[in-house]
Amino acid sequence: MLHDGRTVNNAVFTTLVVDSAANFKGPLENFLKAEGHYILRAETALEALAMTGQHWPDLILLNKEMDGTNGLKFFPELLAEHPSAAVIMMATKNGISSAVDAVLLGAVDYLERPLDTQRLKRTIDKQRELYDLL
Repeated sequence: MLHDGRTVNNAVFTTLVVDSAANFKGPLENFLKAEGHYILRAETALEALAMTGQHWPDLILLNKEMDGTNGLKFFPELLAEHPSAAVIMMATKNGISSAVDAVLLGAVDYLERPLDTQRLKRTIDKQRELYDLL
C-alpha cells in the first residue's frame, strides 16, 4: 500500500470532491464508494488546497459553483498545486463557454448536474487506464 491509501494495483482510487456537503450526499457519494474510491471532501477552495497539500488525489471533482469563488477561476490555482490530478468540472447549468473554458484549462471532462454516473464512470475508467500506463 502506498502512503496515501492507494494500492499498487489501483484497487483504491483517491478522489477529492470539492463541493458542498449537500451536493455530495446521495448519488455521487454512493457511486464513488461503490466504485472503490478513497474519498476526500472539501467545501471551499481553501480546504481543497489544504487537501491537495496533505494528500495526492488521482481525481478531483470540482464544482463550478462554489461558495466564495467560481470553480473555473480557482481551477488554475488548484492545478498549479497538483498538476498530475485529473480534474472533472461539475456544473448545475449547461454552459458551452464554461465547458470550453474548463477543457482549455485542463479539465478531462465537464459534467452537468444531475450527474450522469455512466458518463462519470467512463471518464474515471479512462483516467485509470492512463494512470496504469504511466
